[in-house]
Amino acid sequence: MNLREQHAWTYGANSSLGASKYVSKFKATSAVRNTVTDSAVVQFIKEIKRIRTERVDPEVLRNVKAGYIGRFVMQVEKPQAVARYALNIETEKLPADFYEKYIQTINNVTADDIYRVANKYFLLDNMRIVIVGKGSDVISGLEKLQIPIYYFDKYGNPVEKPATKKEAPSSVTAQTVFQNYIKAIGGEKAVTSVKTLYMNGSTTVPQAPTPLTFTSKLDSKGKMMVSLAMGTMNLMKQVVNEKGAYVEQQGQRKNLEGDDLKDMKANAAPFEELQLAKRTDLKVDGIEPINGSDAYAIKDGKTTYFYDIKSGLKVAESKTREQGGKSVTQITNFNDYKEVKGVKVPFNLIQNVGFELDIKMSDIKINEGVSDADFL
Repeated sequence: MNLREQHAWTYGANSSLGASKYVSKFKATSAVRNTVTDSAVVQFIKEIKRIRTERVDPEVLRNVKAGYIGRFVMQVEKPQAVARYALNIETEKLPADFYEKYIQTINNVTADDIYRVANKYFLLDNMRIVIVGKGSDVISGLEKLQIPIYYFDKYGNPVEKPATKKEAPSSVTAQTVFQNYIKAIGGEKAVTSVKTLYMNGSTTVPQAPTPLTFTSKLDSKGKMMVSLAMGTMNLMKQVVNEKGAYVEQQGQRKNLEGDDLKDMKANAAPFEELQLAKRTDLKVDGIEPINGSDAYAIKDGKTTYFYDIKSGLKVAESKTREQGGKSVTQITNFNDYKEVKGVKVPFNLIQNVGFELDIKMSDIKINEGVSDADFL
């Protein structure tokens, strides 16, 4: 309720307790936007302190008890669960009637019990906060919290504080970066021959019963259609055509205007770098680490593009927009480049939208699978 409803930082936050007879832990997790990571940490600590300083609300306690009991009743109908309970009694040295009295035990828990146990075991000094995110976005905010910070690589090895940004050599320009990218994915002749680009894949989201279908169709004439659907139901659709652009969500359509329209039109091309390379107003805004490798950062208004120094490929893109009076940054990572008709395209997109959409492409087509009817 705090992170999702009050602050709109995430689609979900949860916590869990281990049940080992040896060493166990209390864990609380969530996926939030990089720019609110430090604020989310503050709220996590606040909620854990509340468990230690306030008695739980009676209605909340009743609902949680009902959830535990309901799940238990459903589980005892499964032979494998009954077998597991019998094994638990032996291995954990539980009373023989532990599960016979389970419902009674749950119902006997009081707010005072929770308060007592929380103060005994939920020790803030023993807490470990693990942050995974883009260092340049999260480190400065986290440092202001004055909590000791330690750094690790993706394998868990201790490392020094990473340099979040370095100066780019004076010989590197935005034009050379874009040109290197075009060369890296197949060369100007191959890239300019791409008139349409069709991408289809799937992803999962928290609490969704089935995977979602992702579809993107781009036309070099400045048209675009991107959709996210569950079965036959469109959850989100974005369209750019010769008349303008619009977004549809939950059956509601919004026509875009001003900067939103400009930004959407700028993306309506199979490879926008063909146009970006012609501009003289863009500059390299330093070098930043992206997923363990250095990348050139090029800013264009509220959008920043990142290109790997070694491969020349585009590895990420961040966009900042206003939402509900707040500044929201969405980051897309581009991975798993494969060649399609002589041009390399990413078969994996990871978008951070409060949680991660890990989109894996199953089908990518060049100059087929796209028609004018797709952009209506």
